[in-house]
Amino acid sequence: MKPQFDHKVLSSFYLWFDDRLTRYGEATETGISQNFYYSSLNVDVPVNQVAYYSPDRQFVANGADVPSGVYVSGGAFGSSYSWVDQNGNDATGLMIDFDKGRVVMNSGVGDDLAISGNFDRKTINCYITNESDEDLLFNTDFIVAGDDDETFLQTVTGLGSPNYTVPAAFLSYNSSVNKPFALGGMQDTQSNIRVVVVVNENFTLDGALSLFRDSTEVCVPIIDFENFPFGEYFHIKNPPYTYSGLYQSKMNGGGPYAFIEKVSCSKLYDTAGSALNIPRGMRIGFIDFTLSTPRLPKQEI
Repeated sequence: MKPQFDHKVLSSFYLWFDDRLTRYGEATETGISQNFYYSSLNVDVPVNQVAYYSPDRQFVANGADVPSGVYVSGGAFGSSYSWVDQNGNDATGLMIDFDKGRVVMNSGVGDDLAISGNFDRKTINCYITNESDEDLLFNTDFIVAGDDDETFLQTVTGLGSPNYTVPAAFLSYNSSVNKPFALGGMQDTQSNIRVVVVVNENFTLDGALSLFRDSTEVCVPIIDFENFPFGEYFHIKNPPYTYSGLYQSKMNGGGPYAFIEKVSCSKLYDTAGSALNIPRGMRIGFIDFTLSTPRLPKQEI
């Protein structure tokens, strides 16, 4: 099935949400020197590719100064470090996965390389999820991010595990409805998106809730999938990528957009003292967004 309106809304909202969190909210740590380690636990990497993981998830991808490559030594690269750029490098097939904090390369480079680079990391990761709130909070094994290299990864051999890493925000498309808007078949598509915030301190939770509560009455441009800045491995297709630049180009070009009509925030309190299956000491918050998009859905079909 080709991407539908709901797919575009959620992915476009993700880009807006991540930009507001990292750029406006400054939920980042800058200039982190990363070392990448080979792991055979690659659930989404084919046999003709290898992946090297850093201890961090996720990297900040949005910004003019985001690195477009890494330093590599060993194997055919020799004993000294060589800069390898992702863009247009066909020999290694290098791709920087900003979502999983890893480097994906062609398998011919080997599994014994030394890879490093300097990346900003998010202090609140962002994920799109289809899980219900109950499944996410009660049936999910989280990994807690730590300050040293292997605290939350546990061991180097577990680098490729698919677990969510918290603190994090989880975005899901909850519901939608079309309401008559104007003559000629125009409908107002109201999309309800819920964000579950899982963090380790009240200061961070209150900051995130406050930041997004005050984001009402702003526009979120709808990005077609072919214009989405990230590729298969969440690598930047054409670095550098800036959301502000993408935002301006879409809004100035008269493209479709969603309007944030309403934002409500709340917290989860464990008044019964039950043992929730989430990391000890985590704080849970909910942010509910209502987006309005006047459109002609029958013309789109």
